[in-house]
Amino acid sequence: LFTTSGLLLLHPKHNSDKLFLFNPLLRSYSLSESPLRAYFLYDQLQQLHFFSHHHQTQRLPPFGSFTYLFLLKATSNPQFPYLLLGIGIHGLTVKLGFGIQVHVQTALVGLYLSAGNMTDAAYKVFDEMPERNHVTWNVMITGLTNLGEFKKAHSFLENMPNRTVVSWTTLIDGYARVNKPKEAIVLFSRMVACDAIKPNEITILAILPAVWSFGDQRMCDSVHGYVGKTGFVPCDIRVTNSLIDAYAKCGCIQSALKFFLEIPNGRKNLVSWTTMISAFAMHGMGKEAVSVFKDMERFGLKPNRVTM
Repeated sequence: LFTTSGLLLLHPKHNSDKLFLFNPLLRSYSLSESPLRAYFLYDQLQQLHFFSHHHQTQRLPPFGSFTYLFLLKATSNPQFPYLLLGIGIHGLTVKLGFGIQVHVQTALVGLYLSAGNMTDAAYKVFDEMPERNHVTWNVMITGLTNLGEFKKAHSFLENMPNRTVVSWTTLIDGYARVNKPKEAIVLFSRMVACDAIKPNEITILAILPAVWSFGDQRMCDSVHGYVGKTGFVPCDIRVTNSLIDAYAKCGCIQSALKFFLEIPNGRKNLVSWTTMISAFAMHGMGKEAVSVFKDMERFGLKPNRVTM
């Protein structure tokens, strides 16, 4: 990153053809642990352009709308300390005519939701958008869920024209994380029964904590049956491990063990073994926990801090 940005800064007489490296670099910075570098690079290129074209009327380099999209994403980064810069970029996008583009406006919605106390500004941008896509709706639902505004997030989900798996999963996961298992399970059941979009492995991983938190073995059986029919169990070991954990935490240690034993040893990873050992320990079955621990070592897996 540093080498590429250095090359860009050493060639101030750039044009749109030479800026092909700039947006990918800006995007990388915006997603990095130092998102402020995205703005610094943009600012430096602006200054270099100004001084090398001071005799011309053009004051800004020929940046496109995606340049400002990535800058807005940088200002939405939780580690980025300057919301005012994002507001300034908002004004600039309007001035340059990019403010009506759906991807820029979606980034603005994300910016104001990430601020926590500027939801009204996010609603205003959203309401004034001439067009919205599924990303726009998902950004709104995700932002409101992260803020704990579940009723509003749910309302947006209900009004979303074409719901996606991300829309459903975000809210299901949000309910599960704040210990609202009933709401998560109801939403998951609706998703499975009514919508054309079906759960994916991330949805399953989101709903299982709600299932064991609710303590409903029948619901655990239902989710298990669903993932078995849809093929998640043989494909994703994370789902497999989470099901073992869910059965154990629902008080069904025998179901957890049965499922664990059905998994081919070649597919089990350290988390699989650790989950089963922890399940036995949780139920006060020390002898069984030690037995599984020894089996794990026999298969060449070394215990970690959790296992020990």
